Amino acid sequence: MRDENCLRIAGGKQITDCLGKLQHFIKHDAYYAYDVVGYQFEHETDRLRLELRDAMNKAMLARSKREAWQPFLDIPLDELAAVPTQVDLIDSSNEEYIAAREALRSVYERLTNATWITDMAASKMLYLKRPKLVAISDSYTRAALGVKDPSWRGYSSRGTYYAARGMAVLDAARAVGQTNKGFLTELQRQLDPLRVEKVRIIDILVWADMAIPTHPKWSKQACENGWTSIA
Repeated sequence: MRDENCLRIAGGKQITDCLGKLQHFIKHDAYYAYDVVGYQFEHETDRLRLELRDAMNKAMLARSKREAWQPFLDIPLDELAAVPTQVDLIDSSNEEYIAAREALRSVYERLTNATWITDMAASKMLYLKRPKLVAISDSYTRAALGVKDPSWRGYSSRGTYYAARGMAVLDAARAVGQTNKGFLTELQRQLDPLRVEKVRIIDILVWADMAIPTHPKWSKQACENGWTSIA
C-alpha cells in the first residue's frame, strides 16, 4: 500500500520524509542563492543575465563556463520570449503543455548548440526564467526518473541531441507530477509563504535523495533524522 506522505517516482520507488528534506534544502542549500535570485529577474522574460549564470554555478554547482554564455547574456532572445510564462508543467492541459514544450525545445537547441553548454546547464539557467515549467536535467534527476541517454545516432547536431534529452526529463517530471499532484499541492501549502513550484519540489526531493549517499552534509542530516534514500 502506498504511503500517502511519499512522492512516487519511476520504477515504483517512493521518496519519504519529503517535508523535512524540502525544509532542509530551503534553509541550508541552494534555495535562497538560486531560486530566489531567479525570482528577482523573472519579469525579464526574453533575456538572460550574468547574475543567473553565477547563481547556477555557485549555488547549483553547474561549473558552466562564462565564455560559453557570453553570446546569450543581456540581449533579447526570440526563442526564450516565445516560451509561455504561466504554463505550469504539472497543472497545465495537454494542449498548453505541448505548445510550451515545443517552444522550450527551440531554446534548448539554440543554447546547447554552443560549445560547453549541455541540457544540464541550459535547464538550470532556463528554470530561473520559467520556474513553473522547466525540469532540471542533471545526472541525478535522469537516473531517478528513468531517463536514459539517447543514442547520438539520428541527431543532426549537439543542440538537437541535448534538447531531446531535456525534453525527455520534462516529460518524465510531468508524469511524476501528475501522479502526485495532490501531494505536491499539500507540500506547497505546508511551505507557504515560500514559493516553491511543483516541478521544483520534484527536483529538490529527487536531488536530495540521490545526494544522501555521496554528499557529506546530506549524509549527516539523513543519519540524524533517520531519512532513507532511493539511491
